[in-house]
Amino acid sequence: MAAVITGQHGSSELTENQKTDTIDALYTPLNETSREIRILTLLAGRNDDTVECTLETAWLDDPGRYEALSYAWGGWSLPCSIFVDNRDFSITTSLLTALQHLRYPTAARRLWIDAICINQIDKPEQTHQVQLMRDIYQRASRVLVWLGPEEENSDLGMSALAQAAIATEDSPANTTETSEEAFSTLDLTALRAIDSILTRAYWRRAWMRQEIAVPQTDPLIICGYKAISWNSFWLGIDASQAWIYEGEPYGFYITHFNDLALARASFQITDQFSWFDDRFKDGRKTNLYWLLESTKRALSTDPRDRVYSLLGLLKAF
Repeated sequence: MAAVITGQHGSSELTENQKTDTIDALYTPLNETSREIRILTLLAGRNDDTVECTLETAWLDDPGRYEALSYAWGGWSLPCSIFVDNRDFSITTSLLTALQHLRYPTAARRLWIDAICINQIDKPEQTHQVQLMRDIYQRASRVLVWLGPEEENSDLGMSALAQAAIATEDSPANTTETSEEAFSTLDLTALRAIDSILTRAYWRRAWMRQEIAVPQTDPLIICGYKAISWNSFWLGIDASQAWIYEGEPYGFYITHFNDLALARASFQITDQFSWFDDRFKDGRKTNLYWLLESTKRALSTDPRDRVYSLLGLLKAF
């Protein structure tokens, strides 16, 4: 999906020449030999302040500190306007909401975001930047996983996962075996909230697998204004699954198992990632066919992304 340049606040249409002039002014060609990329600086702001950013060119081999955003683009039915280098720039509602939540009130934040950092109407640039995608996410100081705004009690679900993870980490054996303390953070309402988090559109993205698998540091999962590390997120999921299967004294809630779909959603996702550990710990190698089979439920706007999004995984292992 190409980024669209619109008139002031998206209220007027530009001619093709005007669009080209605006894009030419915003995007200077990247040097492929030097592995150049662009970094977006999200300027400080509060609440409903207009989102303002600057765009700079950097060398991928020495880009400085930046965070890479992993998110679902969302549709273009209601494009929103931000300012990039003082020029009006149109993005999806999903991305605008992410930027508003990620923006610091008093400090700038350097980010890599595909929809803005890649010239979406320059096909040769797109092709080259896609080839760098693995390195872009691997070299990021941190990957930010944006699930979307708070809704369907997601604040409760994120808090329950965090508390269950802490209790699990503090257990005597320091394993994923759950304890009474971990279970005490969970009830049917919390499980329904967790289920809602696990069924968000983000988890069905084809590119999500590479963006999560290659970073050198633990990604940060963000939902609304709640955040939790990737490792803690899945410790919490493990605790919630064990809580369902534990039986007494939690047998009452087992009767609601079919109402939740929590186990199905969580197993579907954790299975997709557990194969990284299981497949490669003993030195076995994988191939593109096996990756395609393992991720056949993944979705992408462009069918070719089903393949492109996995090529970096072959290099990663």
